[in-house]
Amino acid sequence: MEWINSLFMKLTEQDNKEVCIKCKAEIEEINKFCTSCGYPQNGSVQEKKAFRIRKQKELSKLKEIELSATVGKSVLFMLGSFYLVWAIYTNLFIYEFHILTVIIDFFEAFIYLGLWLWAKRRLLPATISGLFFYTTMFVIGLVSNPYSGLLIGFKGLFFILLVISVTSARKYEKMIKDFG
Repeated sequence: MEWINSLFMKLTEQDNKEVCIKCKAEIEEINKFCTSCGYPQNGSVQEKKAFRIRKQKELSKLKEIELSATVGKSVLFMLGSFYLVWAIYTNLFIYEFHILTVIIDFFEAFIYLGLWLWAKRRLLPATISGLFFYTTMFVIGLVSNPYSGLLIGFKGLFFILLVISVTSARKYEKMIKDFG
């Protein structure tokens, strides 16, 4: 008999609840706005229209930030490709072949390409790691070969692109959380 009363209580509790048509969260009938997504479930036509317009603006801004955030993926791919071609070209045609430089150049190339693959799933950590690795390798390069600083303008461009990518990826991930 107890289970019948329990079932009856659950059924009567559900009568006072609705499901939000936007996010499918349970809400009380008396609530005007969904407590999960803010949709005016029991609001006026104007409030529903204003909600849709606001969400559309947020979505377009999200797409804009996503586009600038994906620059980081491209930069990581370019760096990986560049170091791969650089390793092959310089060690075959320009400098005397040294196995250690080949290993280091290939290592750098594969790190960037690995970060590029990771950025497809986790953009922010991959671009932060890419920025950290790039900066570290740049400093090591300057210390070990001061003449490598001659390419500072070229290397600075990649640094700036990585910094922009990290900030854009942060904004993108924050908007994804907020957009829900």
